[in-house]
Amino acid sequence: MNETRYDKETDILDIELRKGEYWKSIELPTGIIIDLGKDGSILSLEILKASKIFSGDDKKVIEYAKSVVVIKIRRRCSTPH
Repeated sequence: MNETRYDKETDILDIELRKGEYWKSIELPTGIIIDLGKDGSILSLEILKASKIFSGDDKKVIEYAKSVVVIKIRRRCSTPH
């Protein structure tokens, strides 16, 4: 279900977290676009200018990004509301 794609020409890293019915996208000032599902869940993240955020070749960018996303999601899920 999780899929990560990096487009070297556009320098965009796309991380699909789950399948779901798309609702809307939110673009953050940091160059990250969050796609939300109708149930409010995060479906995917699109990172613009990914090479500016992550260093290394394409595979390292993708592997590093996967670990960063997993860590941040786990931290959010474990934070009391």
